[in-house]
Amino acid sequence: MRFTKILLLLITLMTSCQGKKSEMSILFTGDVILDRGVQDQMRLHGDSLLENAL
Repeated sequence: MRFTKILLLLITLMTSCQGKKSEMSILFTGDVILDRGVQDQMRLHGDSLLENAL
């Protein structure tokens, strides 16, 4: 099983590096529901929790 995971990772990395592109795209997704206590935490800590998570 471990060998299969390593092999799959190597194949993915090898094929993803074949085409050279000069641009890069980053996509962030997620949801913030303010009624789950997120609003209180944002007031208390600001956006430092989000910055430290990345």
